[in-house]
Amino acid sequence: MTRWTTIPVHLAKDLRPWQVVYMICFAVFGTFANLYVGPPTLEQVFSLVYLLISAASLFIVLPNFRRVLFRKYDPLRTHRFSGAPVALTGTRIYLYILIPMCFVAVLQTFSAISSSFLQFDQTNVSSQPQVQDYITPVLAGMEEVWRWCMIGTVIVIGRMICRRWWSIPSVRGTIFTIAVIASSLGFGSGHIMEFTSHRFRALLLFSGLGAILALMTVITGRILLVMCVHIAYDLWVTVLSTVGGNDVVLGIILYIALLLAPLATIIWRKRLFRWVADREDVVRLEPYNESWPGMYAEEAEQLQTVFRRRKPFQMNHIGSTAVPGMVANACIDIQVGLQRPKLRGRERRHLERIGYEVIGTRGVFGRLLLRKGSTPPIHLHIVEAYGPLAHSNIRIRDYLRVHPDDAMSFGDAKVQIVQDGVTDLPSYTNKKKPLFKWLIHATYSDTTL
Repeated sequence: MTRWTTIPVHLAKDLRPWQVVYMICFAVFGTFANLYVGPPTLEQVFSLVYLLISAASLFIVLPNFRRVLFRKYDPLRTHRFSGAPVALTGTRIYLYILIPMCFVAVLQTFSAISSSFLQFDQTNVSSQPQVQDYITPVLAGMEEVWRWCMIGTVIVIGRMICRRWWSIPSVRGTIFTIAVIASSLGFGSGHIMEFTSHRFRALLLFSGLGAILALMTVITGRILLVMCVHIAYDLWVTVLSTVGGNDVVLGIILYIALLLAPLATIIWRKRLFRWVADREDVVRLEPYNESWPGMYAEEAEQLQTVFRRRKPFQMNHIGSTAVPGMVANACIDIQVGLQRPKLRGRERRHLERIGYEVIGTRGVFGRLLLRKGSTPPIHLHIVEAYGPLAHSNIRIRDYLRVHPDDAMSFGDAKVQIVQDGVTDLPSYTNKKKPLFKWLIHATYSDTTL
């Protein structure tokens, strides 16, 4: 639900005014061109213009859509930098083979069930496809950019109408829901002219397919992947149209294999990601313990051995346990700065031998988090050396060390958060974000640092 309310905020935020105008024009013209019925010559002109605008949109608005939709808390990003020997290959197989197969199976199953329910047995694919029938699905992938231009257009209009209430999440969520529904209807209307009868049934079927594709993009955060799924589905339908007579058995085997893809996807995902239970992610605030610096020093000696071949290499004790006299969650936070925040295979194996397990990014871009289940637990933050994340963590620590009054206020605020019932680590971290923003501002106002 968070993404459902945050995507509308950022969808058109980074677009320049002329890009917003382009997005709106593409949304309107694309809908008009798909519904236009007139002289064949004029239809061909509209089709050519639509293709040119679609191609240009890949460079004008698609990069912005990719940034907005991408999930920062993405397990796939974790395993790119975790140092597991087959993680990168496994991730690519999972992402570019199994997920598309799964999604195509979902679309095909929905199409079959909906067609049966609607009693709609027409097809817009020739039973004897030519070369152009295989080229069209490739171009159809660009319809996803047109769809998100429609969604962006509705959001821009909705924000103008509801400007006074735009800060309310439920208002943004409602507008985004309307935008997705409108884009799905627009997507469906773009296909109804391909049929000579039962166009309303075709509108319902293709609007449902459009809604599923939109949800796939929101869930995965990868518009390019869904564009490929769209292409694969259209190609799959084209291939199915050629199956007949003696090829029926082959078609059934292929269809069953495709439907088994979701099961393979679930099995592979569990195997690849090994989700870590959050049983240890309960916040337990404790008064400052004089033994914490010694625990850090002891652990730092082992980590020096792990990363001894890395240049540059930084290691710092960060977090509340690094600030004398401050109440803290009983967890030793150690920051390791590397030229690239990526583990090598040897380093991963060494860390696993001494008790660490890879947790992931946990929503923090540019950080790889590992956890050691000792007493107290140890969190290892691998970041870019001299990067903004490493720099801000050290500045906050140094500021709190020389400003004990602010450290006490920060500690009191954390205690209040826990007393309010926020004890799971993700929610606790989210509640602290305003405090961290204040601290960052304070550090840059302090000329002594």
